[in-house]
Amino acid sequence: MGKRQRISGSSNPNLLIAVGEKPMAEGGQSDELRRLQSVVGDDVVHISCGLGGEGTRLRCWFLISTLDDNTITDSQAKLIEHTFIRIAKRMDSRIEHCEVKLNYVTFVALMSLDSAVGELIERGIRKTNSSEEILRFHYFVVNTHIPVQNEIDQYLNEWR
Repeated sequence: MGKRQRISGSSNPNLLIAVGEKPMAEGGQSDELRRLQSVVGDDVVHISCGLGGEGTRLRCWFLISTLDDNTITDSQAKLIEHTFIRIAKRMDSRIEHCEVKLNYVTFVALMSLDSAVGELIERGIRKTNSSEEILRFHYFVVNTHIPVQNEIDQYLNEWR
């Protein structure tokens, strides 16, 4: 089980949150969660997702495409990547991987439990587009798996 953290602002000062590296079995609890609950009682929350996490962050994958299927230039690719890295850092989150394709970009991010992935993406799109409209204000987010190419193509084809 990942790092445990006290929940600030909770009405229960003993509530802990434990981020799981792997999801629990359907309908059950992990052995680690059972052990933790045996020590601290039921005042623990386990959060997990299919892509796992690290510490108090959950991993997600997201895609953002360009307006009108325009090709991303080298300078635009650098702008997009650096913009999202800076914004993620300010949100106590981290971009683990960025991959620029012809007309879209994908990211793997570790998102702080105190932040929403949509907030990161929308801030990133607005900032990237502030000097030149590059990115479509629509995105595809998954926290269960890394989509395969046919899933990506299906999403992109909905916008063509």
